[in-house]
Amino acid sequence: MGENSQSLLVLFLICLALACLDISFFYPKLTTPIKSSPKSAIISRSVQVRHLYSKPHRQALHKPYIDTVERRLIMLDKSANQNDSDCTHIRKVPKGSMKLRVLYSYEGSGSTWLRYLLELASGFHTGSHYRDNDDYMNGFIGEAMDPLDRTVLLVKNRGPNITRAFPDAAYEEAVILIRDPYEAILSSYFKQLYEDVGYIDYDLFRTREWMEFVDLESKKWVFGARYSCITVHPSITVYYEDLVSNTESELRRVLTFLNVNASSERMECSLSHSDRVFRKYEGRSEELNIDPYTDGMKKNINSKIRALRTALQHHNCGTVPQYEREK
Repeated sequence: MGENSQSLLVLFLICLALACLDISFFYPKLTTPIKSSPKSAIISRSVQVRHLYSKPHRQALHKPYIDTVERRLIMLDKSANQNDSDCTHIRKVPKGSMKLRVLYSYEGSGSTWLRYLLELASGFHTGSHYRDNDDYMNGFIGEAMDPLDRTVLLVKNRGPNITRAFPDAAYEEAVILIRDPYEAILSSYFKQLYEDVGYIDYDLFRTREWMEFVDLESKKWVFGARYSCITVHPSITVYYEDLVSNTESELRRVLTFLNVNASSERMECSLSHSDRVFRKYEGRSEELNIDPYTDGMKKNINSKIRALRTALQHHNCGTVPQYEREK
């Protein structure tokens, strides 16, 4: 056998050996054994995948929203009427036309829904620091736009450290969207993990993974909003519950802060769409027949609520509603 043939054979054997090795040697984060139930293992692996891929400009790992087809038809069928009464007509603006504004919210707090309302009411695109492929397919063309071109009304960012978004630029204004942490954490939990499991099992709320999830996410909930309030001025604080119960007045308040004059036609049109899209995960906590939060979890979350309330008041960013729950 010639030297070349021998070299090829050795290379082939090396590649075969590497292929047979346990993949956990190379990717321990994805394959660490979990001494729990099979359902818990699914959840833990999902959490690991989530953190492994939680980088800027990542591709979305989730399936599209339940009304994707309707949303795409609404956004694409514009040819018949492109005036203010057709609020689905969103226009592009020249570079440098907008301020660099952030829409900060903890995950599961309704930021996509608020973006949708703002686009319909203002006629301007909104963007995202993450360039979410699902949101782009749902009609958010601003996902493909560079925020630093300043062509979008605001930029969605879940932080929690929003100052790391751009190395050579800083946000000039902030819209801080806050939701009841008990509801937001549960919404985030379902959004990240529900589709992996396929159904709601009460045993999921008795696992170590759920306890760790609540502890980590409650810290993110308070830190992100507090940090956005401290680092970006001016800012406006919006509460998800107010946005649901008083959609028009809260939407007008945000538009005024953004210095956008929305016509009455566009406002009426945007409000007519407000109940139909991007609220897929709302209400699931109400459908549970159990309280997923232990007394220890409530004590922890309540302390985070009080800490955020104190911080927002100290920095003139508003206050926090009475989200605390009794043990």
